[in-house]
Amino acid sequence: MEKKGRKRYCSLLIMVLLIVATALPVSASEDTEMQTEIGTIRINLKDLQTENSVREGIEFGLWKVGAVDQHGTPRIDERYGIGEYPQDSQSLDAAAKGISDVLTEEGKVPDRTETTDQGGALLLDQVESGVYLLRAGEDNPYGEISPFLVQLPYWEEIEGQMEGPVYEVEAEPKASPHPVESETTDPG
Repeated sequence: MEKKGRKRYCSLLIMVLLIVATALPVSASEDTEMQTEIGTIRINLKDLQTENSVREGIEFGLWKVGAVDQHGTPRIDERYGIGEYPQDSQSLDAAAKGISDVLTEEGKVPDRTETTDQGGALLLDQVESGVYLLRAGEDNPYGEISPFLVQLPYWEEIEGQMEGPVYEVEAEPKASPHPVESETTDPG
């Protein structure tokens, strides 16, 4: 009888544990929540004030190249060889150029492409949290546009206080007019 009682007690205990385990609320971790947040990236091309510069129809590619953790720290994928996320504009430019070169060498197509409207504006909506490289097509009628990195979300300092997370990024990429080709005459 003693063995039968223990067996029944163990079975009852297992049932109670299963009922309690299935009744517990399921909640997402902060890390998961951060990864599923959605935001927007708005690109505005400045007027280069040259007669041959056209801002409409410029195609931009978007590649996800890293993640933003639950503490807001951006991390670029290790495969690009960048240890820490760049903290100044010169380092950001160099990192974007390096990542762009790797993507070109690997022949990676963008995760997404969009084109600018008449005023040179482009809205990428429904963008998940992460670090992204944005690059314009080289053969475009606008000018030479530097590739650039965007962190979504990001935090900004306003009057000494950190504000964020911000899920709406506005970017005006560095650009210059295409070089003017000089006409050469044949001396012959």
